[in-house]
Amino acid sequence: MIADEYMLVFRGEVMEGYDADLVVNELARMTGKERSVVKRLFSGGCWILKTGMNLLAAQKYQSMIGLTGAVVNVEKASVENQSCELQPVKTGMIQRLKKLFGMT
Repeated sequence: MIADEYMLVFRGEVMEGYDADLVVNELARMTGKERSVVKRLFSGGCWILKTGMNLLAAQKYQSMIGLTGAVVNVEKASVENQSCELQPVKTGMIQRLKKLFGMT
């Protein structure tokens, strides 16, 4: 991977003060996905939501997803920096967020 590529990593965490069920519901609403699909992301695994971005793009996605109360980390895309086994999400959530926030 190129040195300045970043990825969005989700570990099922919810921001302090947010209700986990409401976060799941809001993320499902924002992405147009079934609640059961989104709920799987909160199962304690580690998920790559998107990779291959520059830092600014990664931070924009982090902010958008953060509006739901979900904690998403921006990490440099390198094998050495992966703190757990990451699994790519294949649900199209990022594409829906791009459309929702006009980032086509």
